[in-house]
Amino acid sequence: MIKNYLFGCCCILLLTVSCKSDKQRVSVVDEPAGITDTVIIDCNYTFEQATAGIKIPEHIIKNLRLITVKYYSMDGKIHQGQMITNYLK
Repeated sequence: MIKNYLFGCCCILLLTVSCKSDKQRVSVVDEPAGITDTVIIDCNYTFEQATAGIKIPEHIIKNLRLITVKYYSMDGKIHQGQMITNYLK
């Protein structure tokens, strides 16, 4: 039970510290015709950068994956962010 709680806390911590506030703009590719929105890149880290400086046991680290997600933000624009999630085979 405590391990699950600590794992959840680590994941939340990783999500909150892994994205910096510098925003980059890139054009959206592969969107349906007529859509010319711009994607705002919230973060673009490697797994190693996202987990740097955080003490997580190796058996937990090996089951984590960094994924890239696109979403509509509260500002009505498309953003791209990253999330660390558990990966089970």
